[in-house]
Amino acid sequence: MLQIFLGNDCNFSCSYCLQPKDRLQTKTLDIDRIAFFIQDRSIEEIRFWGGEPLLYIDLIKEIISGLEVRNIYTRRTMVTNGSLLNENITNYLKDKSIFTCLSYHADMDTQCLKWLARLKFKSINYLVTKQSLYLWDLINLKNQFDRTFDQDIYVLPIYVKATPSCPSEYYLTEKEIDYHIEHLRLLHKIGITPRLLETLRGQWDQTASQYVPLSGKCMSPWHVSINVSGEVLPCHYAQDANRQEANFGRIPDFDLIPSTQRYINTQECQECEVLPYCQGNCHLSLTHEIDCLFAKKLYNFLYREIAN
Repeated sequence: MLQIFLGNDCNFSCSYCLQPKDRLQTKTLDIDRIAFFIQDRSIEEIRFWGGEPLLYIDLIKEIISGLEVRNIYTRRTMVTNGSLLNENITNYLKDKSIFTCLSYHADMDTQCLKWLARLKFKSINYLVTKQSLYLWDLINLKNQFDRTFDQDIYVLPIYVKATPSCPSEYYLTEKEIDYHIEHLRLLHKIGITPRLLETLRGQWDQTASQYVPLSGKCMSPWHVSINVSGEVLPCHYAQDANRQEANFGRIPDFDLIPSTQRYINTQECQECEVLPYCQGNCHLSLTHEIDCLFAKKLYNFLYREIAN
């Protein structure tokens, strides 16, 4: 996967956002470097990343058009808050088969769901924080969507990471982890939303299937983040390559960024059965021990408790 960072402008200011709050000027598009990188690495999927990607819809169109002129066709995905969806944008996303993931947020205008429903490829994410350990809102949203549009949309919990940009009141502790796992256990017991748990496990299966030994999470020769100028970034949450790491931005010859391998080369990680699924966890997280504990508990729940 190639994650293309468009810019960090957003029309929301969610306090739990993992993206850096300082604004960065969008780089100059270099479609030749992006195209060469995709071909050289045999990239099969590109993901547009922000900020809010739909604020950069003209840039997205320019990138896709530039790749198609060069006969480069890949899977295309994005995560959006959905507030900018309209008929023209929806028609474009549908025409270009862009998998659109709606990121659930408390102030979401549910009118955007009618546009989401028109897309063939879509899903809904729900960020789990200390304040949102339970998935009832997500379950209700899915039920509303399915009834209204006669569809069965995929929904998936996404877990907050303790990055420097995310306030500490949203970090999970061991207590919150236990509460959340117990909540998942309850959902499984009463059978309210088996598809949610199936999707969560499916995501973990996919992650494990793409594991590259000794490569950190979100950083391998086949999973890379770049900006629109084609400069390699430490990850999609660290957009300033010069500030984060020295001597990066070279394409296509680069070594794995050292900080992304902060944990994965340790003996403890290498001997852990969960490693292909967590892949050392987020290298920017300030709470690796908590992340590690959660990965092990979630793995135990998904692959031992409810495996059958």
